[in-house]
Amino acid sequence: MATPTPHREPQTEQEATSLQDFLRRGATTTVAPITTVQPTGLVPTPLPATATVPLPATAADLAGSLAGAEDHRAMVEVEFDTITGAGDPVVLLFLTGTDLRPGAGADDPAFVGSVSFFFCHTQNGLKCELPGGKFRVRLDGTRAARNAGSLPAQLRAVLVPALVPGAPSIKTRPRVTAIKVDVVRSIVQ
Repeated sequence: MATPTPHREPQTEQEATSLQDFLRRGATTTVAPITTVQPTGLVPTPLPATATVPLPATAADLAGSLAGAEDHRAMVEVEFDTITGAGDPVVLLFLTGTDLRPGAGADDPAFVGSVSFFFCHTQNGLKCELPGGKFRVRLDGTRAARNAGSLPAQLRAVLVPALVPGAPSIKTRPRVTAIKVDVVRSIVQ
């Protein structure tokens, strides 16, 4: 059995190419869970406005589990329901231990990523439905978790809906039904 070889994130094009070649020669990758931060008893939260979900850890706890380990990632998983695909907002996701500044966007150190909802439509008017209107997404929140640094404040996931200009009005608001942060180790062997 091969011994796991830690590989840090490629920093240059040459390092990325070298890792890609290594993987093509038959290396395998696995993701090993280290810890999970997940609120208990989350009440489904509609997104007519910003939703803040407290997580049972401090920013320092999460940043500490990533410190000094370039092969560790903080993966943020969010589940939404009541998705209609018609006028649902784009949702910006932040991971922070402080108050989010007004107007925060993709340039904010707490920014994890954004989620957009859409459905495919066919020529005869049928559309592809999500089972039960549920949608689960997993984003890499490592940068935001590391940026939270040594803050002793409670960690929070902040979801900010952003309406798209010209989109149809929203009849049913998407709800956040689950959220968690998994710290995982990426193993290449």
